Formats: sequence, C-alpha cells, structure tokens
Amino acid sequence: MNFNQKFPYHEESEKIVKILRNYTHNQNSDTFFRLLTAFFEAQVASNMRASLNTVKGLIPLNLYGMCFAPSGAGKNLSKNLMEREIFHKFKARFKELYDATATEKCIEQSKIISLDKGISEEEAKLVWEKEFKSYGPFCYDFCDGTIPAFKQVRSKAQMVGLGALTFICDELGSNLSTIEDMLKVGLEAFDMGIVKQKLIKNYADQARYEERDDPVPSNQWLFGEPSKLFDYGINEKLFIQYLNTGYARRCFFAIGAEADTLRFTPEELYAQMADVNTQKDKEDLANKFELMADSSLVQKVIQLEKNEELVFLEYMQYNEQRAKEIPNSQGELKVEIKNRDFKAKKLAGIYAFVDGSDKVELRHVQAAIQLAEDSGECFRQILHRDKPYVKLAKYLAEIGEPKTHADLCDELGFFPEAKNRRSDLLSLATDWGYDHNIVIKRYVLDGSMELVEGTKLQITDCNNLILSWSNNMSEGYENVFATFYQLCEFCAQTGLAWVSHHLLSKVDNSGVERKGYRDEAHINEDEGFNLLVLDSDSGDSVSIAQHLLSKYKYIIYHTKSSTAEKNRFRIVLPMKYTISLSKADYAEFYSNILKWFPLSCDSATKDRSRMWLVYGKEVITNDVNELFDPLPFIPKTLKNSKFLSRQSENRKANLTALEIYFKGIAEEGNRNNALFNYACVLKDSGKTLVEIEEAVKAFNNKLSAPLTQEEIKATILVSIARKFEND
Repeated sequence: MNFNQKFPYHEESEKIVKILRNYTHNQNSDTFFRLLTAFFEAQVASNMRASLNTVKGLIPLNLYGMCFAPSGAGKNLSKNLMEREIFHKFKARFKELYDATATEKCIEQSKIISLDKGISEEEAKLVWEKEFKSYGPFCYDFCDGTIPAFKQVRSKAQMVGLGALTFICDELGSNLSTIEDMLKVGLEAFDMGIVKQKLIKNYADQARYEERDDPVPSNQWLFGEPSKLFDYGINEKLFIQYLNTGYARRCFFAIGAEADTLRFTPEELYAQMADVNTQKDKEDLANKFELMADSSLVQKVIQLEKNEELVFLEYMQYNEQRAKEIPNSQGELKVEIKNRDFKAKKLAGIYAFVDGSDKVELRHVQAAIQLAEDSGECFRQILHRDKPYVKLAKYLAEIGEPKTHADLCDELGFFPEAKNRRSDLLSLATDWGYDHNIVIKRYVLDGSMELVEGTKLQITDCNNLILSWSNNMSEGYENVFATFYQLCEFCAQTGLAWVSHHLLSKVDNSGVERKGYRDEAHINEDEGFNLLVLDSDSGDSVSIAQHLLSKYKYIIYHTKSSTAEKNRFRIVLPMKYTISLSKADYAEFYSNILKWFPLSCDSATKDRSRMWLVYGKEVITNDVNELFDPLPFIPKTLKNSKFLSRQSENRKANLTALEIYFKGIAEEGNRNNALFNYACVLKDSGKTLVEIEEAVKAFNNKLSAPLTQEEIKATILVSIARKFEND
C-alpha cells in the first residue's frame, strides 16, 4: 500500500469534527478536533471493555492523546460540548449498566466464594460487598490522583468486569509536576491495561485483597497551552523525560490554532451556531452513543483479519525504514514513528466498535493510519518548535517597539529573571536575527534601564530601489521605485536632484499642499531606504574606489566640481536590506560607514534628507550580485558593537585605515583577493613596485593567518608586476 497518499478520515467521526468547527468557529484545528473525537470514542469502547483480536492475541481499545493549543483555540469549549451534548447520554446509561452489572457480579461471585471458602452464600456476599465498597465509588474520569487510588478504582472495575480508567489533565504545563503519579502508572497501563500490584503489609483491619490479573484499559487526555509547558526550564525537561520514558510511543499528538472569527461575517457566525443540521447531528450522535451502553456489547471482541493485519505489518515496516533515516539525536521522534502502527491498530479497533462492526475494515485501517500520520507531523512540530532566542527575536520584530526587561518578563513566560541569563538570551536572539533578517537594538536609557527593540528587515529587490527625484531642490519630489538600470540612466542625466528616501507632502499655513517636501520632518520612515551614497571629495582616483568595492554592486558618477587632476565623485551602493532609521540613528550609521571606508568622504552628509545632484558626466557601474551589508553599522546593535571594538583594536595595533579595511575582507576568507586589491590601490595611489612589495609583505604579517612568502611572490607580486608592465 502507498502510505504516502492521503487516506480518508473516519466518516462518522468527521460529523463530530464539523460540529466542533462550527461550535468554536475554528477552521484551523482539525487535527485537534479529530484526536479529541477519537479520545471520547475510545472512552466508549474502553468502558465497554471492547478489545481487538490480533494474530498475537487480544489488546484493549484505549487511547492516549496530547494536545497543545493557545488560548482561544477552543480546547475547553470543545471538550465541554463533547461531554454535555454528544457523549452525556452514554455516560448516564453506562453508570446504570455498571450498577446493574455489579449486582449481577455480586450474585455470581458469591456462589464462587461460598464454594471456595466453605461459607454460606450470604456470608460470601458480605465478603464481596465489603471489598467492593472499600474501593470507593467508580470514577468515570478524573483530573488527578495517586497510584494507590488508581489501583483501587482499577480493582473495582476488575470486580465488575466493566469500566476503564480515564485521566484528563487540563493546563498540562501548570500541572505537570503535580500529576507524576498518574503519568507513571499511565506508562504501565497503556499497552495491555495491566498494572502490577504493590506489596503492602497485611493487617487484621486492612486485609490485603487477592490480586486480579484481568486487564483494565486506561485512557489519558493531556492538553494545555504550549508556552506554559515549553518554558525552557524544569517543566520542559520533565516533559522531555516523560517522552523519552514512553509517552512518545504511546500518545497521539495534536496542535491547535487560535480561532479566527474575523474571517467570517456576523451572519456567517450566527449561521454556524444555528445550523439545523448541526443540532440534529448532535442529537443523532448522542442517541447513537447512548445505545452503546448495552449489555450485549460488554467485552465485545473486534476481529482484525489477515488482510488488514498485513496492512499494519506493511505500515510497521514502512515506519521502521523511516526511523532508520532519523538521526539518533532525535530519539523521541525515532521512537514515536516506530510505534505508530500499534497506536493506529488500537484506533482502527475503536473506529470499528463505534461503527457497530464486528471486524476492522480497510476504511478503519486507513482512517487510523491517516490520523497517526497527522499526529506524527504535529509531534515533529512540537519537537522542532522555536528555541527561546528565536521566539524572542520574532516577538521583538513583530511588535516593532522598544521594550524594557521588565516588559519582556511580563509578556514572555520564557524570558528569564536572572540578569546573566537574560543577557545570554538577548545575545543569542541578536545573532539568530542577524541570519534571519531581524536586527535587534539594545541601548541604555537614563544611565541604567536597557531598552530592546527589534525590526524585521526586508531583503532589497534591485528592481525596487527607493529614491525621490525633482528638478527643484526643496520640493516637488516624486517618489519612485527604480531598477538598478533605471538608476544608472538617471545618474547620467543633467540638473536633477534626488534623495535616497521617499518624501511626504507638506501642507503650508495657507492650506496649500507642497508635494514631496525635502526636509527631515517629511522623511517617510515607514518605507525606509536601501541606497547608501558616499561623496568622495579628496581627489582620489575612481580606480581606487573600484578596487575597494570590487565585490559590491555599485554606481559611480563624477560630481560637478570633478576635474582630471582632482577627482570628485559619488558612490551609490544598493544595500542588502531595506532599513529604517531615525534621524539620530541615521547620522550615527553614516559615521560608522565612514569609519569603515578608507577613502576620505564628505562627513557633512549625515542627514536623511541630503540632496544629491547629477550632472550628466560619466557613469561607471559594477553589476555584480553582491550587495553592501549595512547590518554591522546600525547603531545600538551587537554587530555594530563588535565592529567598533575591532576598529579600536586595529587602530591600537597601528594599522592604517586601508589595512583595517582589507584586513576585514581577508578575514572573511579571501586573503589572496584582499592582498591583490590592496596592492592595486597602492599602485593607483602612486606607489612603486618595490614600495608595494614591502607594504604587501608587511600587511600580510599583520593577518591572523598570513600567506606564505612563496605564495605572495608567485601570485600577488607577479600579477601586480604585470599591471606595471601593461601600463
């Protein structure tokens, strides 16, 4: 059978899933609703002591389910509907059946005890009743307990030959450490419903009763909000421990999503709640399940015949093969996938029982396998959930506003209270964000309080470069998104002005709108900028700039005052990201760029509304794929702190601005290219071949991993000598 295909779900269960969708207005949590439905159906089958007859013998029909969903998904709402409107009639009639069966068992067992102990049937009846009453009332389901209490209720169910033990735990994250007894005994009771008796001392007034071997099925439904369980602390470690010790292989898993009522109109929401068919389906289902609390169905055996058994064996092998491909480091996932066939086999029997079938049919097998596959995908997502630093980075980027540490403690359950752990978490979030287009700023306010702010960066599309242009210096700027080639053509025009941001219009005192007004107050911060402009005014040759920026896409054009003797030119660098910075941050960002770039550039161009003119002179382009990365220069970020620290260390080591620049390139991994371009810049600045050789060797010795002298001679110096010859 092709297990990669999607099988149809259990038809009767899908009626309940539809009801739950409409009742909760949640169209995004079908796996949760299907598992919840299967759990309540398992309660019916297990309380009636139905079992599945396999080639290896009888196995009880029970189910363990674990679901995680945020507040607003309808966890309790859907569970309450199941209890009060669909399965309530079964529960009421089952209690009547249980009491009637207990009376019959009392009479039956009294005769056996009478013969065994040589006492009258009346005395035997008192013996049986004494033990039966000593266990307290039978619990249809329970939310907490101890192992001794669990075994008492189990013994009571054994005496009647009816009933199951069903543990339901809400808010698993909050209660995990307090339900240890139920989780431990649940590990033992799942497979065959068998729990070993604890040896206790026998007292005259508290006799140790005879141990019974007949199995009692056990069900568990564990659910809650994921944030309270996955706290990256004690709770989560304990949860992973339980997965490793057996819950990974025993449980079906589901993930729920928050209901999105905004996708519907009020009329549509009302129609869902008032759907006549839904109301009728609830009544029909309640009546159907009520009839299953019938003595004729007690301890019903569902047959798993050869053809269906073969499908499960094939599914087992399919899972074994998949498990081999999973690394041992993912032990929980490996164990879960190797045991899916057993869970699915139990579920197929449950589907057959609620359908009133005497045997498991292929449709039951396929529906059970499909839910097992959905469960496995949910389990994979649970295990591969975002780490705390990832969640922190995403949260900061999503809210886009500064937060104090106290704010983060209040709003994020996983944000640690210990100062050193907070700092480590923020550093990891910053590093992760750098690789995932999120920049995180950290800065101190009033000398003591740290603020943290995150921004989601947009990767620059070179067909959407941001600029405004006008033939007027102050206003009338038209906001455009230009391609790189359009920008090249624009830079070759004459007498036009442009700005590397989009501008807003200004309404003057007379109420007149002045379109595209160029000043700081009318910068469109929301759109940000993706072009960096440097104004070289020191007279350096353009060829030097070309060697310095050889790996980046750029446009270079001469300014009005440029002459053959003294070059003045403008460098336009499309940036890797589109970023938005305040006036103060932009000025600091620009200053950081000037600390990095070794050519002398106009430092008075740090304002965002700076106007650049084009004069129709020669335009030089480097149309490569790599764009300039602005992240190390954004102030108040970890990357910027590291950049400034390296700059300071390099200056203390007496490196020149040019050496610092090329050292950064060399340490990225391309030492040969960095040293060659360094040599080319020295040549274009007027150095002789001998001076270049000395300078290159001296610079190479300053690198953390220098090239050998032989390699420098055979590659870099040979190449630079040829350039001298060609000139």
